[in-house]
Amino acid sequence: MRLDLFTEKVHSGGLGITRILFTFVLILEVCQTFYYRDLIYTRNPFEQLWHIFFHRDIVYTPDPFATASFMVSAGLVLWIACLVLLCLGYCTRLMAVLSFVATSLFLVPYQAFEYHMDYIYQGVGLLLIFCPTHRSLSIDRYLSGCRPEVSRGWYHLLVFVGIALVYTDSIFHKLASPMWIHGLGLWQPGSLIHFTWAPSGLSQPLLNVQWLALALGYLTLLFESLFIILMWFRRLWFPLTLVGVGLHLGIVAAFPIPWFGLGVTGLFVLMIPIKYSQHVAEKAERVLFAFYAKVRFIEKLPVFKLPSLPLSTKQRGHLFLGAFVGLCLIQGCVILALSPVGRVLSERIHLDLRPLANSAPFLVIRHFSGLTPHGVFMDAHFKGYNHVLKIEASNPPGQHRILPMTKPNGQPGYIGRVWVNWNFRTLSAEIDDDQLKRGFAHHTAFWLKKYKLDPETTTLTIYSKTTDVPFKWEKDLLSNAIKSEWKKAGTASWSGDNFRLNMLPIESIQSTE
Repeated sequence: MRLDLFTEKVHSGGLGITRILFTFVLILEVCQTFYYRDLIYTRNPFEQLWHIFFHRDIVYTPDPFATASFMVSAGLVLWIACLVLLCLGYCTRLMAVLSFVATSLFLVPYQAFEYHMDYIYQGVGLLLIFCPTHRSLSIDRYLSGCRPEVSRGWYHLLVFVGIALVYTDSIFHKLASPMWIHGLGLWQPGSLIHFTWAPSGLSQPLLNVQWLALALGYLTLLFESLFIILMWFRRLWFPLTLVGVGLHLGIVAAFPIPWFGLGVTGLFVLMIPIKYSQHVAEKAERVLFAFYAKVRFIEKLPVFKLPSLPLSTKQRGHLFLGAFVGLCLIQGCVILALSPVGRVLSERIHLDLRPLANSAPFLVIRHFSGLTPHGVFMDAHFKGYNHVLKIEASNPPGQHRILPMTKPNGQPGYIGRVWVNWNFRTLSAEIDDDQLKRGFAHHTAFWLKKYKLDPETTTLTIYSKTTDVPFKWEKDLLSNAIKSEWKKAGTASWSGDNFRLNMLPIESIQSTE
């Protein structure tokens, strides 16, 4: 790493492009969240924050048919408006502050629906408050005429927080995973019907090439292990970008977490050689500024400025860097100590950091910085998870409708946070009857209301199919699961506010096949 990293001036084109791409992904995330707001927001945001930080549960009676409060709906709409302005680069820093506050209120606190992308939104969002992304491809630059040069260090900080820290924590989980160590880290979830939304006709031929499936798993393991070291060598940025973009676009194609794949892909734009991002940004600015010149009201817009933080300024820049890096190191050590590999090392030196990890300061830092454990797609997520469920709603006229949680063939119908809630917190490898009933009640109530079906007269029929979870490579696993038959597992119904579930044990259904 060069010593002039935070004093060298480079063009801000990569920062501007990343601001646009990353913010656009967050817009899509919030739009999806707005659509599912009646399902997600059973508590208002301030109650949820109080519950997290002070460990005090709030007595309330959830109503599955209730609608989200006006505060939640209005807050999400205003957030989308702020994100649009942030994407356009108008009042950029102020919009970044408002977006960060909104992420803290509307995404991260809702643990039943949170997933690992929320913490990337939070960590990158925190840096966007200080990062001079407005110096390229923004209305602010058009109005102020500010110079496009920035400290190169901003590129490194965003890559470090948005990519490197996530990979590093993740690898401490993967190195303790037999599935990943044996190269099955991508093949296993890509071959399970309830974990992949890729059409089997496209993905199965690739999954059937054993050496390719295993090589991609090992490549991912090696790439994440070395990234935090290799990212400091500028000459390696372009090959790292090619591998990273390829892996994350593969995630978009294979798994129902597209906002994660697209969001991290947007961050890899920072690692494209500066001369290319500068060329793209300058050409785009000529087109945009010509358009702004024709729209007269843009030149009359007021500009609200917040103080900047140039990294090359010794006092402010070094203070910020010291505090931020120190925070990352302290929080990172605690997080790594909680990983499977870290726990083994902690036991050997007789150091228990669990009380610190459960303390209020740690939870506050985790909430607002995005620094948190990332044990994603691990063995425990798949072991014994050999069942898929779907629900069919039937009403008196004889109409039948498969509720969208699951597609008719058994693949995910949800994406993003709602898929995570359905696949891991309603269903799971080991069925929890109370958890299953609560989840079914909320999801069915949401869709009955969406489809304007009378709960009193609608019958809900539950079907199950099974699939193998072999933890060893085999041919045609996904296509065979799609071809397997559904079996009736039970029924459910609503009577007033009471949800009745009459369902056979999943394991007993499997044993009769």
